[in-house]
Amino acid sequence: ESTEYVNRQFMAETQFRATTVITVTVAVGPAAAPGVRNTGIVKTPGDTIPANDTSTVTTPVGTGGNQIDLEILKTSSSLVQGQQGTFTLTITNLLDPTSKPTTITDVIPAGLTYVSATGPGFTCSAVGQTLTCTYAASLAHLETATVTVTVNVTGAVGTVITNTGVVKNPDDINPTNDTSTITETITGTPDLAMDKEIVQPLIFGRNATFTLTVTNVGNGATTGLITVTDQLPAGFTYVSASGIGWTCSASGQLLTCTNPGPLAPKASSVITLVTTTPPQQINTENTAVVKTPGDPNPGNDSDT
Repeated sequence: ESTEYVNRQFMAETQFRATTVITVTVAVGPAAAPGVRNTGIVKTPGDTIPANDTSTVTTPVGTGGNQIDLEILKTSSSLVQGQQGTFTLTITNLLDPTSKPTTITDVIPAGLTYVSATGPGFTCSAVGQTLTCTYAASLAHLETATVTVTVNVTGAVGTVITNTGVVKNPDDINPTNDTSTITETITGTPDLAMDKEIVQPLIFGRNATFTLTVTNVGNGATTGLITVTDQLPAGFTYVSASGIGWTCSASGQLLTCTNPGPLAPKASSVITLVTTTPPQQINTENTAVVKTPGDPNPGNDSDT
């Protein structure tokens, strides 16, 4: 009895998961080019889930000779004002090998100026803001080719850049994937400046208080960790250091403070440093330094 039950259960599960296939053969007429979209529908009594009753395929159709389907994908680096940015334009041949030259065009938008374009097998030139790159060799099935475009970023911070690359080949039968568009916003760069001040005149044998003020004089917010270091001179001993958003510690005479940011343009952040002073009068100097990723101007990173 147990064996019979198991067999019945196995047969039921097998029937539940069964698949059947219909192969349809059609004649392809000229009107089918450049492609067709076809949907199959299944129906049976008692089917309670209609969402999976249909399936659609889109098939490119050639008119004779090679059937080419070129796809393009455009990507972009970040665009920072006053620096260079890059785009990549990658084409992929999804069908037969190409037998005619393939051309990529890209109109560089306002806010960017063309510098160069290179890629193995490509010949590129620009007239004004219009870039044209030609790939003369055959591109095999599923083979890719890439052009890297370098531009100067001249637009104002906050400018939205929309840019489209286009690929063309006379034998391409599917125009729907011949363009690719990116959208990027021009950003600025942080420029942190350090200002170190003595709060009150130093009196030997008493604690001294300093302020270390970090100001972003750039046109972009910081995007990474802000680090302040201060090598205390001999005779001075670390007592404390604090500031909103800052985490400070000392190892020997070296003070290190970090702040995750961001620090917006024109904004400042202050660290208050307290130290002991020598028991007798001495002449000394002390320098504080600030660093953050992307700061292009080291000339104002320290103050003594």
